Amino acid sequence: MINQKFSTFKNYLKEAAINRGLILDSINPFFRFMCSWLFEKYGIKKDAKIIDVGAGPGMFLITVYDAGYKNISAVDRDDYFFDSFKSRFGFNCYKQDMDFEPLPFENESVDVIFNSFVIAHLKSPDNFLSESYRVLKPNGIIFTITPDWQKQYKTFWRDPTHIHPYDKTGLARLLLMYGFKPEIYSWGCAFGLGRIEAYKWAPQLGLIGGNILAVGHKDKLS
Repeated sequence: MINQKFSTFKNYLKEAAINRGLILDSINPFFRFMCSWLFEKYGIKKDAKIIDVGAGPGMFLITVYDAGYKNISAVDRDDYFFDSFKSRFGFNCYKQDMDFEPLPFENESVDVIFNSFVIAHLKSPDNFLSESYRVLKPNGIIFTITPDWQKQYKTFWRDPTHIHPYDKTGLARLLLMYGFKPEIYSWGCAFGLGRIEAYKWAPQLGLIGGNILAVGHKDKLS
C-alpha cells in the first residue's frame, strides 16, 4: 500500500510539472521575490540550515540557493526530482512521508523549515508539527503556506489530493498547540497587482492574496 501511494504521488508531481508549469527552470517570479524578501525580513543568516518539507519541483530550494543559502535539504514523499536536485545543486535529499515518518535530522539542529502547500495534503498534522518542533533550534522558524479556506472554498477540492482545509484562525491555533508562536498573514498578490509585479516595490502587497502564510517561532525558552 505504501509503494502504491508513493507511485500515485509521483504521478501527481508529473501532472503538476506538465500541466501547471511547476518545473525546475520556471520559477514563478512572485514566489522567487517574496521568499527572498521573507528571509531578509526574518534575518535568516546565509549559513542557516534549511529544510524544505514537501519540496516538490524545488521552487523554494532553488530560490534560496540562488539567494546565497547553501545548507539546504529537500524532504518529500517521492524522489521524482531528487536526481536533478543532487546533480545540479548538490541538495541533500530525503524520501520521507510526513504523515508518519520522522524527519531525518537531530534534535534542535535545523534553523528553518519551509513547507509550501503541504499541510493540506496530510491526513493529520501531528507527526509533521511534532517533528518540526523537535528538529528546530531554539528561535528556529517554520514557514507554512497553504490555501485559505475562507477565500478558496469553491476551488479547494479541485486538487484531488487535498485532505484538510485551514483558515487563519485554525492554523494559528494549531501552531500554538504544538508550541509555536504564530504570525499569520495572507500570501499572494491580489487584484491584478501580481501581473504588474507591484510587490517588487511594496512587498506588503504580496501578503494580500488567497493563501495563508503562517510563521511559527520556536521560543528560545520553550
